[in-house]
Amino acid sequence: FELENVKIKMKVSFIKENTYANNVVGFVEGSDKALKDEIIVVGAHYDHVGYFSPSAIGSSEKDSIYNGADDNASGTVGMMEVAKAFGLGKDKPRRGILFIAFCGEEKGLLGSRYYVDNPLFPIEKTIAMVNLDMIGRNSIDSLILIGWSYSEDMKKLVEEENKTIGFRFSYDGEKDFPRSDQANFARKGIPVIFFHSGEHEDYHKVSDETSKINFSKIEKVARLCYKVVYRLANSEIKPKLNQDKLAN
Repeated sequence: FELENVKIKMKVSFIKENTYANNVVGFVEGSDKALKDEIIVVGAHYDHVGYFSPSAIGSSEKDSIYNGADDNASGTVGMMEVAKAFGLGKDKPRRGILFIAFCGEEKGLLGSRYYVDNPLFPIEKTIAMVNLDMIGRNSIDSLILIGWSYSEDMKKLVEEENKTIGFRFSYDGEKDFPRSDQANFARKGIPVIFFHSGEHEDYHKVSDETSKINFSKIEKVARLCYKVVYRLANSEIKPKLNQDKLAN
């Protein structure tokens, strides 16, 4: 029944706990004396949203684990495959490549925020960042580019390298730019690009399971990421952030 014209006051008590988590990094050292101090970051967040107790909320769900197969085991796997390719390559990149599995993305981009404020290498030496977040669902031929409006140089480079990969890019995801880790790098004036395969009915649900992942798509995104990072690491290209974004 309804209670009309009633005001209720509540007091809530809680215990605040500090929890420690780690970013996980791997580094491929640059080989060019003139360029080795410049860094390209390839990132993906490895955290998800944990679990819930069905009995505590009166749910009939049997599954209580948010596995996060797409968000973001897919991006983490893609990043590791790119790292493996560079690590096994006979010719080392001219610039250094830093691979970071970020923690705390789901809690407010905490891991990437910590990194850009406490970098392993001078942040002004980081020339670009490529982010992989949710790359394992939807059509194998489609990919959403996010962050393209922040750097014309990065947009052009990705489009050129995609000619041999064959994705149909969608450019309508800029509204989601603040929602993933590349946003913290852009805040520091670093050109970025974010590869994203799009949301789906299992987003942030316990049904985001491995059985629904398109592994061929992860491979295809990883190949594109490798080509983009290889070009950044070995050419004279040093992308710039668009001037209108510098003011923001």
